[in-house]
Amino acid sequence: MLKKIIEEDTKLICQLLVEKNLTIKELQQLTDYQEAYICFVVGWLLKENKIICSDNNNELFFTLSF
Repeated sequence: MLKKIIEEDTKLICQLLVEKNLTIKELQQLTDYQEAYICFVVGWLLKENKIICSDNNNELFFTLSF
């Protein structure tokens, strides 16, 4: 059950990242998820090589990996 919920949330995060690179804070504002949960979902996506992260002025940005 939890895996299915996480998979749905990863799809939402990926849809948001299609439009532009986003930070954890921006993802949190767009989804109303708690920061810890956003980090969990982002970690899942990084593990699956679906997103990449980059550092810009000491702020992490996430984008889809193609």
